[in-house]
Amino acid sequence: MPSRKRTKRNTSRRFLLFALFIVLAILVYTGGWFYAADTLERRTITAIEDINLGQQNVNCEEPTARGYPFRIGLFCRSVSFENAETGVSVNAGAFRSAAQVYQPMRTVGELDLARENYRPPFPAG
Repeated sequence: MPSRKRTKRNTSRRFLLFALFIVLAILVYTGGWFYAADTLERRTITAIEDINLGQQNVNCEEPTARGYPFRIGLFCRSVSFENAETGVSVNAGAFRSAAQVYQPMRTVGELDLARENYRPPFPAG
């Protein structure tokens, strides 16, 4: 018959191993999230630089990845697009996108209207 002291020691060891596993899993997840966020920021900057080589000019002011721990998304303070060939240009306010970590291919985005272009839908008064 096992002694009570030995059973208690095994339970304590199992609990400690389980707690260490949880801490290790959190650390690995956090490292993976920040790696993915850094990759998102670098790829965004690279894509913008590639587009700007031609007749088009794109700008995303301060691209940052946000959303830890359950989401990941790209945020820009403002965005702009200009095509010299067609004469089309667009200036907008902040851009925000987000995707759940467990569904990264389902992304939602928001784009604010630039302040200088804003006109209320109805006249004041």
